[in-house]
Amino acid sequence: MSSQLLAQYYELVPIDRLHTHPENPRRGATESIGKSIASTGFYGTVIAQRSTGAILVGNHRFEAAKREGLHNIPVMWVDVDDTTARKILLGDN
Repeated sequence: MSSQLLAQYYELVPIDRLHTHPENPRRGATESIGKSIASTGFYGTVIAQRSTGAILVGNHRFEAAKREGLHNIPVMWVDVDDTTARKILLGDN
Protein backbone atom coordinates (compact mmCIF):
# COMPACT_ATOMS: atom_id res chain seq x y z
CA MET A 1 0.00 0.00 0.00
CA SER A 2 1.37 3.43 -0.87
CA SER A 3 1.03 6.53 1.29
CA GLN A 4 -1.72 8.98 0.47
CA LEU A 5 -2.79 12.47 1.38
CA LEU A 6 -6.38 12.55 2.67
CA ALA A 7 -8.69 15.29 1.50
CA GLN A 8 -9.00 17.76 4.39
CA TYR A 9 -11.58 20.48 4.90
CA TYR A 10 -11.17 23.23 7.51
CA GLU A 11 -14.12 24.93 9.15
CA LEU A 12 -15.01 26.82 12.32
CA VAL A 13 -17.65 24.54 13.87
CA PRO A 14 -20.14 24.92 16.73
CA ILE A 15 -18.72 22.80 19.52
CA ASP A 16 -22.02 20.95 20.01
CA ARG A 17 -21.72 19.41 16.51
CA LEU A 18 -18.76 17.36 17.74
CA HIS A 19 -18.30 14.53 20.21
CA THR A 20 -15.49 12.41 21.53
CA HIS A 21 -14.90 9.09 19.83
CA PRO A 22 -16.09 6.26 22.09
CA GLU A 23 -12.97 4.19 21.34
CA ASN A 24 -10.42 6.88 22.25
CA PRO A 25 -8.00 5.01 24.53
CA ARG A 26 -6.32 7.99 26.18
CA ARG A 27 -7.28 10.16 29.11
CA GLY A 28 -5.49 13.47 29.35
CA ALA A 29 -4.80 16.45 31.55
CA THR A 30 -7.65 18.59 30.29
CA GLU A 31 -7.29 20.96 33.26
CA SER A 32 -3.79 21.94 32.14
CA ILE A 33 -4.93 22.28 28.55
CA GLY A 34 -7.83 24.47 29.71
CA LYS A 35 -5.43 26.76 31.56
CA SER A 36 -3.38 27.08 28.38
CA ILE A 37 -6.50 27.92 26.35
CA ALA A 38 -7.51 30.51 28.96
CA SER A 39 -4.11 32.20 28.86
CA THR A 40 -3.14 31.95 25.17
CA GLY A 41 -6.37 31.09 23.36
CA PHE A 42 -7.29 28.06 21.27
CA TYR A 43 -5.07 27.61 18.24
CA GLY A 44 -4.71 24.76 15.79
CA THR A 45 -7.51 22.35 15.00
CA VAL A 46 -9.09 19.11 16.03
CA ILE A 47 -9.52 16.42 13.39
CA ALA A 48 -12.97 14.88 13.07
CA GLN A 49 -14.73 12.32 10.90
CA ARG A 50 -17.22 14.29 8.82
CA SER A 51 -19.92 11.59 8.66
CA THR A 52 -20.14 11.13 12.44
CA GLY A 53 -18.72 14.29 14.02
CA ALA A 54 -16.43 12.07 16.11
CA ILE A 55 -13.12 13.62 17.06
CA LEU A 56 -10.18 11.49 15.95
CA VAL A 57 -7.35 13.84 17.01
CA GLY A 58 -7.57 16.52 19.69
CA ASN A 59 -10.06 14.92 22.07
CA HIS A 60 -8.53 16.56 25.15
CA ARG A 61 -8.30 19.99 23.49
CA PHE A 62 -12.00 19.64 22.62
CA GLU A 63 -12.94 18.75 26.22
CA ALA A 64 -10.86 21.64 27.58
CA ALA A 65 -12.41 24.06 25.07
CA LYS A 66 -15.89 23.03 26.21
CA ARG A 67 -14.93 23.60 29.84
CA GLU A 68 -13.54 27.03 28.96
CA GLY A 69 -16.88 27.97 27.41
CA LEU A 70 -15.86 28.15 23.75
CA HIS A 71 -18.82 27.94 21.38
CA ASN A 72 -16.88 27.25 18.18
CA ILE A 73 -13.56 25.54 17.46
CA PRO A 74 -11.56 25.01 14.27
CA VAL A 75 -12.01 21.53 12.81
CA MET A 76 -10.23 19.71 10.04
CA TRP A 77 -12.83 17.33 8.63
CA VAL A 78 -11.76 14.08 6.99
CA ASP A 79 -14.11 11.99 4.86
CA VAL A 80 -13.19 8.46 5.89
CA ASP A 81 -15.05 5.26 6.69
CA ASP A 82 -15.28 3.94 10.25
CA THR A 83 -12.36 1.52 9.82
CA THR A 84 -10.04 4.27 8.62
CA ALA A 85 -11.32 6.59 11.37
CA ARG A 86 -10.33 3.99 14.01
CA LYS A 87 -6.89 3.66 12.43
CA ILE A 88 -6.40 7.45 12.58
CA LEU A 89 -7.65 7.52 16.18
CA LEU A 90 -5.36 4.71 17.33
CA GLY A 91 -2.40 5.91 15.27
CA ASP A 92 -2.52 9.35 16.86
CA ASN A 93 -2.96 8.00 20.36
